[in-house]
Amino acid sequence: MPAFNAERWLAECLKSIFGQTLNSWELVFVDDGSIDSTFEIASRYASTDERIRIFRQPNKGVSAARNLALDHAKADVVAFFDADDVMYSNSLEQRLKVMHATGADVVYAAHDFLDEDSTVTKRCCGQDITSDPLAYLLESPGFALQTVLTRKSKVVEVGKFDESIGHGEDWDLWLKLAEGNCRFAYMPVSVNGYRIHGGSASNNRNKMLFSVINMLRKHRPSNDRSKMLAWRKGIYGVLRAYVWNAWVGRTTVSGYLCEIAKTSFFEPLLPVVFIRECVLRFGRQLKKTAT
Repeated sequence: MPAFNAERWLAECLKSIFGQTLNSWELVFVDDGSIDSTFEIASRYASTDERIRIFRQPNKGVSAARNLALDHAKADVVAFFDADDVMYSNSLEQRLKVMHATGADVVYAAHDFLDEDSTVTKRCCGQDITSDPLAYLLESPGFALQTVLTRKSKVVEVGKFDESIGHGEDWDLWLKLAEGNCRFAYMPVSVNGYRIHGGSASNNRNKMLFSVINMLRKHRPSNDRSKMLAWRKGIYGVLRAYVWNAWVGRTTVSGYLCEIAKTSFFEPLLPVVFIRECVLRFGRQLKKTAT
C-alpha cells in the first residue's frame, strides 16, 4: 500500500484491512515522503500487529512506492490498495477463492465509489473481459486497481509498474499482463470502496489523460487488425475526454491541441476526431442556447 499525506482516511482504511475474514495476510506499507502524520498512524497500527511492515522513501510517486512494496512482499498472491479506500470484509477471501477455482493469474471485481464521508455514491460493475483481455484492455482500462488480486511473479515478469508514467500506470500493467498471456477472472461483486475526493488522482483529469495517450503508444499492435481497431478506439476515447474537459472545464480547445502536439502522437485521424467532437459539442451548445 502506497501512502502520501494520507492521514485523513488512513485509520479507516487500515481498520477495513484488519476486519478481513481472511486472516493470513500481510500489509507492506510504503510511506512515499509524507509530511503529515501518515507514518505515525501506520506505525501505531504496526506496533499492535506484526503483519504490518512499514517502509519509507523520499517522494518518488505511487508507482515507485508500489514497486518497493512488491519487492518486499513475501507471498506470491498480492492485492493492490490505496490508503484512502475501504476494503469490504470478505474482499480478500472472495477473490482468493475465485483465483483458486479458475486458476487465473489476475482476478478483478466490481467496486463502489465513495465520497469524502464514506457514503456510496455509485457502483461500478465493470465488464467481463475474460474472452479476449488484450482486445478489451486496448480499448479501456477495464477495472479499478483496488479490485485486483494477482500473482507477484507475473507482475515482476512483465517489469512491475512503469515509474516513468505519470498516470495510467495501472492500465499499462494490465496491458503488459494481457500481452504476456496471463489468465483473467471477473467477479461481478463489489469488493472495495474507491474514494473520490479533491486530491485523488482521478480528479487530476487533464494531466492524467495526456499521460495515458503516451502510455497507449507503447502498446500499439503491429499485425492484428482487430487489436488495432480496439487500440484506436482507446486512443479516440481518451481524445474525446479531452474535448469534454475543454468544454466542461472552460479551458481553451487550442490549449488542448497544443498539449496533444507535445505528445508527438501523429495518428492522422486524431485531428479529424478532435475537430468532429468540437463541432458536435459546439452545435449542441448553440441548439441549447437557441431553445
